[in-house]
Amino acid sequence: MSPIKTGLTRILDLASQIESDIKSRELKPGDPYLTLSETSRLLRVGTTTANRALQLLAQRNVLSRVQRKGTFIKDLNGSDSEIALKRVYILVPRTHQRVQGLLHEGALLGLQGEVPDADLQIHFLPETETAAFADSIVVQSLLQRQKSGIVMMAASHEVQKIVSGSGVPSVISGSPYPAIKGVPWIDQDNPRIGRILGRYLLQKGCSHICILTCEVMRPGDHEVHEGVREVLGKAAPGPQHFHIRYLPFDETAVAHEVVDLTSRFHEKIGFICRRELFLEATAEALLAMNLPVERQPLLTMSDHFVAPHVSLPYAYITFPGHTAQSIGVVIGRLLREKASGRKPDPDHYIIPVDLVVPDS
Repeated sequence: MSPIKTGLTRILDLASQIESDIKSRELKPGDPYLTLSETSRLLRVGTTTANRALQLLAQRNVLSRVQRKGTFIKDLNGSDSEIALKRVYILVPRTHQRVQGLLHEGALLGLQGEVPDADLQIHFLPETETAAFADSIVVQSLLQRQKSGIVMMAASHEVQKIVSGSGVPSVISGSPYPAIKGVPWIDQDNPRIGRILGRYLLQKGCSHICILTCEVMRPGDHEVHEGVREVLGKAAPGPQHFHIRYLPFDETAVAHEVVDLTSRFHEKIGFICRRELFLEATAEALLAMNLPVERQPLLTMSDHFVAPHVSLPYAYITFPGHTAQSIGVVIGRLLREKASGRKPDPDHYIIPVDLVVPDS
């Protein structure tokens, strides 16, 4: 059996049994619940497993556990409805170890400011057995006596499914998959990114537009691609001049792909780089090709945090009115509200975007 079935799913089932017991006895907010040993006997499991189930219901704001006093039915209207998070697990794909975008030092500072009592722990998700790793993080969270939360950065569907189903307060930095419900999220305006980059490259005379993106696609990636297709569908080149390359985080692989594309098409190419590594590898490959000016491809970056006074040689997407730190504040606020048992309103935030073009 998979680690999900033997670990987290069992705890979820036991938590459901406790909730059924609460309902069958018609317990009200403020009423005491069973002790740990009594809960263990009720569920016919060891005290460690029973404790995990109780912790899950505390994370869900069903129960309130007070040291040396016991466990009580939670009163969400009472003074304890705002409980400080003591630990936040930040789950990041291992391919994002090169810090960029929303995974930025400023974002972490903003998040910390909203949950000042929390210990922030960054965990890079392995490329294999990702589900088991995410499951272990959830179990760690349930074992904490004090409340903890999870922030998922650019998470896969299986990670979003495991965390959202656990009941641990969580936020998605990025877009949720369609099947994921009830988890607040924050992402940039991806359809607009695709549209404004597509229009910019067409206006600059590019006959072909190529997106260099990751091997693993996320919902936001699809929205960027659809934005580009929308623009090309209304323009002379047509959607057949739109190309996508799914690439590993390897400079050599990116460089070879760029050389192949540039050699194949004699018309001008515009590149949209979805990661900073892709941009750097593309720029180096094109420099080595020593192409004539009229065939020099245009480079763009789909999102980038830079200081306002910095001048870059390529067009890039920026976030007007926002810094990495202010975005971290939004993540922290959504997580804090979720941890307090309130449904954030709104439950998601779309970061506005704009295009910065290089000085001519």
